[in-house]
Amino acid sequence: GSINNCLITDGLSNSPVMISEDIRQFRKLLIFMSTIQGFVSVRHKDQISWFIQEVCKILETYGNHLSFTEYVRKKIAFMQEKNGKIEGVQIVQLPEIRIDCLDSDFQL
Repeated sequence: GSINNCLITDGLSNSPVMISEDIRQFRKLLIFMSTIQGFVSVRHKDQISWFIQEVCKILETYGNHLSFTEYVRKKIAFMQEKNGKIEGVQIVQLPEIRIDCLDSDFQL
């Protein structure tokens, strides 16, 4: 049901607020980042990024035999194992799910 007469926004009054007539436009939205915010993504200077390399490798290996959730877990695990050095500094990437508004899993 709808309640309209007694509604106000919650939170800090001086923070920017985006009031949308229908926020449902963002349902089924998922943002999967190549690495945790504040860190850099890595790529081979002559090839595609590590993130995309692993996307392709998982799809080639498992095809459509994984659900999306299983794929994401494998992706994160594979990325944790991949490492290298840039200017003598050991580097890794850890993918991050930034926003997850999916209401169900699905088959790839």
